[in-house]
Amino acid sequence: MKLLKLSFLSILILFCGCTAIKRNKIKIPPKPLWIADLSNTPYGSGKYFSRVVKITSKQPTDESMLDAEKYARNLLIENIMEESDEPVPNGDTFLSLEKELPMLDIREYFYDQEASALYILVAFNKSNLKEYLLTKLHDAQELVQNSIVLAEGFKKEKDYTKAIISYLEALSVLDYSATKKYLYQKIENDSSSDGITAAQIEAEIQTIILNIRIDIVSGNNQRAIIDRPLNEPIKLLVYFSYDGLKSPLKNFPIKVNLLTANAVVQGVLSTDENGFIEFSVTKVFNTQHASNIIEVLLDFEQFIGDTKKLIPVKTNVIYEISSQDQPERDTHG
Repeated sequence: MKLLKLSFLSILILFCGCTAIKRNKIKIPPKPLWIADLSNTPYGSGKYFSRVVKITSKQPTDESMLDAEKYARNLLIENIMEESDEPVPNGDTFLSLEKELPMLDIREYFYDQEASALYILVAFNKSNLKEYLLTKLHDAQELVQNSIVLAEGFKKEKDYTKAIISYLEALSVLDYSATKKYLYQKIENDSSSDGITAAQIEAEIQTIILNIRIDIVSGNNQRAIIDRPLNEPIKLLVYFSYDGLKSPLKNFPIKVNLLTANAVVQGVLSTDENGFIEFSVTKVFNTQHASNIIEVLLDFEQFIGDTKKLIPVKTNVIYEISSQDQPERDTHG
């Protein structure tokens, strides 16, 4: 009898255990309502900019979840930016926005094991995002105004190097904040433009650089021998010219481009205190060109990424490749 009771109890425990296991296997959490609701809802409805993104994924890790969140966040920013017929500015990229925008106000995750899909909900509170952007744009305008005040002061002192650099710094700040301004205007639904514009700063820079000259002092029109250096270094003078007066452009970075030349160039690529720059061609390689041209120009890219609207200030240094027994030309001028 005791043996019968024990066997019955064992069967009962086993049955209950199997039922529990079976129930655990089929217990799958339902999809959150936000997956269906927000997937069919405009991203800008209500108080939030929101976006639901579905990513095919194996069992996510903390690292992959973070990457997925960044991806969803950038898609949300693109949604906001692209809700217009106007072109998106070429200022700071989505990458810089990713680094600088505040943390998301809402983030939710759901992993569907059967479909191997990760669902991510990301959302910005419109008021919080607007306040953040307004603060950043105010700070940018202050930096721009301070740089312009400095530039104007340097221009009066005839320190044209510092004047150009200060104007370029102001232009760089405007370029960098262009996307933030665009994003703010999208939230406000206002395309009006207040404050100093890039066009105004570019006009001020042009008034200076139109009067800058680069003269070749020596080293031009040399004859070169393949695999040998040029006999004489190349020396140039960079200066601001106005009303017949020359004011040296001090300590300004210079860029050298090998247009048709193929050579090794060495030297400090910046003007000195007197506006001079000197560099050497330490090795010449063969080319198919009669005139081998080295372009020398002011390097505005040291201060700003987009220089397309700035007039380049440049000159060309030329040398010709000849056989070893040919005489040297006059290299001055």
